[in-house]
Amino acid sequence: MFDFLLSQALRPSDFERQTEFLIPGFLAKNMITLVYADGGMGKSWLAFAVAKTCSGYQKVIYLDYDNPLNVLKDRGVQEKLISNRNIYYVQRSKSVMSAPEMLDALDAKASGTTYANTLILVDSLRNFGDVMHDARAMAIMDKFMNLREAGATILILSHANKDGKNYQGSNNTRNSVDNMYRLKKVDAAPGEIAFVLTPTKERAAITECAFSVRTADLQLQGIDVETARLNADELDFISQAKAAIADQPGINKKALLEQLGYEQDDKTARNKLDAGEGKHWQSSKVKGVYTYQLMPDPTATTAQQTDEPKRPLKPRLKKISKEQELYYVENGQLKLLVRPMTPEDLRSAGIHTTTYQQIDKKFSKQIEDLIEARNNEIASKYNEKVLAWNKVCHAIGEEPLELVHITEN
Repeated sequence: MFDFLLSQALRPSDFERQTEFLIPGFLAKNMITLVYADGGMGKSWLAFAVAKTCSGYQKVIYLDYDNPLNVLKDRGVQEKLISNRNIYYVQRSKSVMSAPEMLDALDAKASGTTYANTLILVDSLRNFGDVMHDARAMAIMDKFMNLREAGATILILSHANKDGKNYQGSNNTRNSVDNMYRLKKVDAAPGEIAFVLTPTKERAAITECAFSVRTADLQLQGIDVETARLNADELDFISQAKAAIADQPGINKKALLEQLGYEQDDKTARNKLDAGEGKHWQSSKVKGVYTYQLMPDPTATTAQQTDEPKRPLKPRLKKISKEQELYYVENGQLKLLVRPMTPEDLRSAGIHTTTYQQIDKKFSKQIEDLIEARNNEIASKYNEKVLAWNKVCHAIGEEPLELVHITEN
């Protein structure tokens, strides 16, 4: 009497498949992964890069019912994704089906291994039905689960709720997906967008991870999570320190700090050097003197290390403004606090800082002179780096940079 069940019952062979990842530690194959964040955090940029990365070994269906066509044009999607023959990009302006109708059509074909080796990206979930209503949300997720069982890997983008701490919608959404991440945008180099992805539900062996996306070509690069959480100043310190050590392997601590614009006894800078130990550089002490070497790149091949030209750090110009700086008075003269100092260091040095808004009006002219002088110093150092960059930029496929004007005193 149970003959009809025989072809549908699980067998030992059904459990032989191991969990695979399209993107290690992040995107598990044949599972549903949901990423949520506030609007404007760059979820679509991440999905674009994932689509391009996976298109080399998967069919990719991108269901975009969220981004308007002019935004896609501004982001260069036509050159970066549409021209890829392995990517089927569906957008509401061209589709004759609404988002729910498109999901119904895909679901109708979901049987056997229809969607084997197929990545489906959903941008975004709320366009496919009422995600706030329990029963309707369950009906939506049932269809995505059918696609999964027919071999698809699914990455769903969703908006966060008002406080940004959770996804928007019914609890049935969470119950139906396999893995879930909260996305947070972090500081990145010019021309890149970076994120930290923190798991909030996991059925596979996913981990907290971080990625950067190069907007010019959608290159997806995994980055260290701790490094990704650093602010722009900390990232700049690391970049400049690595460039200095690369130029002078074995440079001693005093010379390194001086090259970075710090005194040898600057506690803040020394702490930053200590924080990078074992991650970005390694030090050794000989006769009381610390010297520094870069950490070897564990992902670089021998060919990369020997044949490819060394890629220098692309210079970045970061001028200051009077409203953002701190000042102090010494011997009746207004001074600009050039290097970051901890409150403890300030107290030890007897320095009492003040903001631009609190400065006595008699120092108004001095403020302008201090800011101009400091920006000239920054511009001068930037120009030195630009000259070095322009000597090698063509060899690494980059464009030359222009020198900046330095104001005459």
